[in-house]
Amino acid sequence: VLPQYFVKMSRKLKPSSRLMEMKFMKRKQQAEERKKTAKEKQKLLQQMKWRQAEEQKSLLIVDEEPDALAIFETGRRSFGNFNPYVEKMTIKSELLIAESLTNDDLTTQS
Repeated sequence: VLPQYFVKMSRKLKPSSRLMEMKFMKRKQQAEERKKTAKEKQKLLQQMKWRQAEEQKSLLIVDEEPDALAIFETGRRSFGNFNPYVEKMTIKSELLIAESLTNDDLTTQS
Protein backbone atom coordinates (compact mmCIF):
# COMPACT_ATOMS: atom_id res chain seq x y z
CA VAL A 1 0.00 0.00 0.00
CA LEU A 2 1.33 3.40 -1.00
CA PRO A 3 1.28 6.33 1.38
CA GLN A 4 -1.23 9.09 0.61
CA TYR A 5 1.56 11.47 -0.33
CA PHE A 6 2.63 9.32 -3.30
CA VAL A 7 -0.94 8.82 -4.48
CA LYS A 8 -1.56 12.57 -4.52
CA MET A 9 1.75 13.19 -6.32
CA SER A 10 0.99 10.62 -9.02
CA ARG A 11 -2.34 12.32 -9.79
CA LYS A 12 -0.80 15.78 -10.10
CA LEU A 13 2.23 14.88 -12.18
CA LYS A 14 2.28 17.30 -15.09
CA PRO A 15 5.23 18.91 -16.78
CA SER A 16 6.05 22.29 -15.38
CA SER A 17 5.52 25.45 -17.38
CA ARG A 18 9.27 25.96 -17.60
CA LEU A 19 9.71 22.49 -19.05
CA MET A 20 6.90 23.08 -21.53
CA GLU A 21 8.59 26.28 -22.71
CA MET A 22 11.79 24.45 -23.66
CA LYS A 23 12.51 24.01 -27.35
CA PHE A 24 12.43 20.23 -27.42
CA MET A 25 9.02 20.18 -25.74
CA LYS A 26 7.67 22.75 -28.17
CA ARG A 27 8.96 20.70 -31.09
CA LYS A 28 7.25 17.63 -29.68
CA GLN A 29 3.96 19.50 -29.33
CA GLN A 30 4.25 20.89 -32.85
CA ALA A 31 4.98 17.42 -34.23
CA GLU A 32 1.90 16.04 -32.48
CA GLU A 33 -0.22 18.89 -33.83
CA ARG A 34 1.10 18.30 -37.36
CA LYS A 35 0.25 14.61 -37.13
CA LYS A 36 -3.22 15.42 -35.86
CA THR A 37 -3.92 17.95 -38.63
CA ALA A 38 -2.50 15.54 -41.24
CA LYS A 39 -4.90 12.84 -40.06
CA GLU A 40 -7.82 15.27 -40.17
CA LYS A 41 -6.87 16.38 -43.69
CA GLN A 42 -6.57 12.76 -44.77
CA LYS A 43 -10.06 12.05 -43.41
CA LEU A 44 -11.48 15.03 -45.26
CA LEU A 45 -9.78 14.00 -48.48
CA GLN A 46 -11.15 10.48 -48.19
CA GLN A 47 -14.66 11.81 -47.61
CA MET A 48 -14.32 14.16 -50.58
CA LYS A 49 -13.07 11.33 -52.81
CA TRP A 50 -16.10 9.23 -51.95
CA ARG A 51 -18.44 12.14 -52.63
CA GLN A 52 -16.80 12.89 -55.96
CA ALA A 53 -16.87 9.25 -56.96
CA GLU A 54 -20.59 9.03 -56.21
CA GLU A 55 -21.30 12.22 -58.16
CA GLN A 56 -19.20 11.14 -61.13
CA LYS A 57 -20.95 7.80 -61.42
CA SER A 58 -24.26 9.48 -62.02
CA LEU A 59 -23.07 12.25 -64.37
CA LEU A 60 -20.25 10.52 -66.25
CA ILE A 61 -20.44 10.78 -70.03
CA VAL A 62 -17.59 9.28 -72.03
CA ASP A 63 -17.03 10.21 -75.67
CA GLU A 64 -14.60 7.68 -77.09
CA GLU A 65 -15.14 8.69 -80.70
CA PRO A 66 -11.85 9.96 -82.20
CA ASP A 67 -11.76 13.44 -83.62
CA ALA A 68 -11.61 13.05 -87.39
CA LEU A 69 -10.29 16.57 -87.94
CA ALA A 70 -7.40 16.25 -85.49
CA ILE A 71 -5.20 14.69 -88.18
CA PHE A 72 -5.28 17.93 -90.16
CA GLU A 73 -3.95 20.13 -87.39
CA THR A 74 -0.28 21.01 -87.85
CA GLY A 75 0.54 22.35 -84.41
CA ARG A 76 3.07 24.77 -85.83
CA ARG A 77 2.45 28.47 -86.41
CA SER A 78 4.12 31.18 -88.44
CA PHE A 79 3.51 34.90 -88.12
CA GLY A 80 4.09 37.59 -90.72
CA ASN A 81 5.44 35.25 -93.46
CA PHE A 82 8.32 34.28 -91.19
CA ASN A 83 8.06 30.62 -92.22
CA PRO A 84 6.31 30.27 -95.59
CA TYR A 85 6.39 26.46 -95.57
CA VAL A 86 4.43 26.31 -92.31
CA GLU A 87 1.92 28.83 -93.64
CA LYS A 88 1.39 26.72 -96.78
CA MET A 89 0.82 23.65 -94.62
CA THR A 90 -1.68 25.59 -92.50
CA ILE A 91 -3.61 26.72 -95.59
CA LYS A 92 -3.65 23.15 -96.95
CA SER A 93 -4.91 21.76 -93.67
CA GLU A 94 -7.64 24.41 -93.50
CA LEU A 95 -8.73 23.48 -97.03
CA LEU A 96 -8.79 19.78 -96.12
CA ILE A 97 -10.87 20.52 -93.03
CA ALA A 98 -13.33 22.58 -95.08
CA GLU A 99 -13.58 19.81 -97.71
CA SER A 100 -14.16 17.13 -95.12
CA LEU A 101 -16.85 19.22 -93.45
CA THR A 102 -18.67 19.74 -96.75
CA ASN A 103 -18.34 16.02 -97.55
CA ASP A 104 -19.78 15.16 -94.14
CA ASP A 105 -22.66 17.55 -94.72
CA LEU A 106 -23.41 15.98 -98.11
CA THR A 107 -23.37 12.44 -96.72
CA THR A 108 -25.67 13.34 -93.84
CA GLN A 109 -28.18 15.00 -96.18
CA SER A 110 -28.50 12.01 -98.53
